[in-house]
Amino acid sequence: MTFNRMLLRMFRANFRRYLLYFLCSSFAVMLLFTFNSLYTNPGFNDPSLLNGRISSNLVAPRWALIVFSVLFLLYAQSALMKSRKAEFGLFMVLGMTRGNICRLILMENALLALGSMAAGFLAGSLFMKLFYLLLTRIIDLGSISVTFSKESYVQTALFFAVLHLLVIAVSVLSALQPGILALLKSARTAERPLLRGKLAGMAGALLLIACLLAGWLVRAEWIFQCTLLLCWPALYLLLTGLGAWAGARAAQERRSPRNYRNMLFISGLRHTIIRFRNISFLITLLMTMAIFLSSLMLDIYIRSWNNASVSNPYSIAYAELYGKNAIPEQTLQRITGSSRTPLVSSQTLGVLNMPHPKFLSSEQLNAVAGTDYQVERGSFLNLFLVPENDGYSRINQPLADYDAEAASGKLHLVSAGTVERMLFNLIPVMGDHFLIVNPADYEVLRADIQNGLGQIHLLQFADWQQTGAVDRELNDTLAAYNREHTEPWYNQASLEEFAFKTSSRIHEYKEWKQSGIFGLTVMGFVGLIFYVSSCVVLHFGLLSGLEAEQRKYRKLNRIGITSREAVQQMKRPLRLIFFLPYGLGALMAGCFFCSILINLEAPDPADAGLILLTALITGAVAILLQLVFYLLYSRRYTRSMLQHLQYSTDLSS
Repeated sequence: MTFNRMLLRMFRANFRRYLLYFLCSSFAVMLLFTFNSLYTNPGFNDPSLLNGRISSNLVAPRWALIVFSVLFLLYAQSALMKSRKAEFGLFMVLGMTRGNICRLILMENALLALGSMAAGFLAGSLFMKLFYLLLTRIIDLGSISVTFSKESYVQTALFFAVLHLLVIAVSVLSALQPGILALLKSARTAERPLLRGKLAGMAGALLLIACLLAGWLVRAEWIFQCTLLLCWPALYLLLTGLGAWAGARAAQERRSPRNYRNMLFISGLRHTIIRFRNISFLITLLMTMAIFLSSLMLDIYIRSWNNASVSNPYSIAYAELYGKNAIPEQTLQRITGSSRTPLVSSQTLGVLNMPHPKFLSSEQLNAVAGTDYQVERGSFLNLFLVPENDGYSRINQPLADYDAEAASGKLHLVSAGTVERMLFNLIPVMGDHFLIVNPADYEVLRADIQNGLGQIHLLQFADWQQTGAVDRELNDTLAAYNREHTEPWYNQASLEEFAFKTSSRIHEYKEWKQSGIFGLTVMGFVGLIFYVSSCVVLHFGLLSGLEAEQRKYRKLNRIGITSREAVQQMKRPLRLIFFLPYGLGALMAGCFFCSILINLEAPDPADAGLILLTALITGAVAILLQLVFYLLYSRRYTRSMLQHLQYSTDLSS
């Protein structure tokens, strides 16, 4: 028999095993390609078409899917190789060399990789359109259309090519296990990690507690990032040590005559924990990511009202610059007078549009914003419009000095400090960096400005929640005026409208709300994938040990165990492996979520309580879903076991 013919026969004989790995790989390719297509869509990256706080919600789910793809494929490959090692041992008994086995693994995995990537791209192209239709029903995507860029195909193909090379390398190393006997017995042999025992478990527990506490107690972003990375090896060590602790506990319980009813569960606890160690780690990691990111998206949605107020001190603001937006005062009064809520104040703030950045007079700014900035002649204050405690990291670059061309000659200004406050609304055409100068220096610069003299109009209404109609009418009026009376400043009409539109609380509130809904939809979808994947992993983990469990209960049947006692003993380990990873995932996600918001954003005590409630809600939803799955699965699992063991499935007697 030729090598290729033998390979074909093995494909036929192990079709179901190969199909599982093929479907897992194709599924991962389809998901990542879908998100890469959205991530590289030009419309999603154009701030004039879609606000950045909405499109940025694709970043975290995309990275979560990358981690998921790595872990999911490595698990699927390890499950496939565990069932194949006995075959490799048999082939070596029949005279096959290790080189032939490596060649066999390479050819099998190469065919599976190419086939799964092709199927994943095809399914992803179809699924992408359906997913996009779902998104358009949830948020307004405007003129953004579905695109399949070359970049999305290349990024996905390169990632999975590297991932499959890693999987092949792991498979080859696993197949090179020394000893034919070890290969033949591998299906019934438990894995022995390099670090194990109570000492490793204690080290993992202490490191995990330290990581979780550090996120709460130390207010530093790099500390949070380090603890986020260190908690995973700590968790794995903890799960490894649980088996040793369970073995020591079983030895103590066996000496106590009061615990004979629990003896079967206690004696098998160590084996159960060790056997499901890798599965528990994988599920904990997946659910931690899903719960953590879902909590963040839910927090964005809940706090969208407050975010809009913090980022916009005034109800509506717009800039009059380059001749744009110079509507008559009577027109502005007519629009504001038609509002359902009264206009409280209407102020203007002069601004000089130098090449970079814009200049403000300290006297005018103090009168409008109620500040008390005193700036001496020849100096300036760097002003950055930054909302306080919004959770975003920014690298502001203040100027140390500035040389301005004035009518009387060059004016040299020196920095007197930096201010980071949201004194007025952030208007796109103005940017976020201003220089506050002395009124005398402002007048010197103003005398030499021709086209750069502008004004910022600041409108405050009694109830900004009812300013939606006024904001829309004002934007329409400004856009019509600019089209009729001015030349385009930008090449694109969408960019022209974006730069000179108003900046309002109501519009930003809607954007924050859309961002939260979009993020919840995307993360809900990703979380559902993680949840279903964890259920699949649990099912196949139990299925791999089903034969051993059946042998155990057949022996117990011979010594008189009843069906009711058998069901109770079957459900006890199920509760452990079903709820331990979900409980750990909810705990870790809650700690990470609270620490990143409380310590890095430092919210008010009322907001801190809301943050804690958000973490509890998302964690409770995940555990509730798992409870439903456990009730359904345990009932079917126990009935199937009883039928196989020829017990009566009627447990009422």
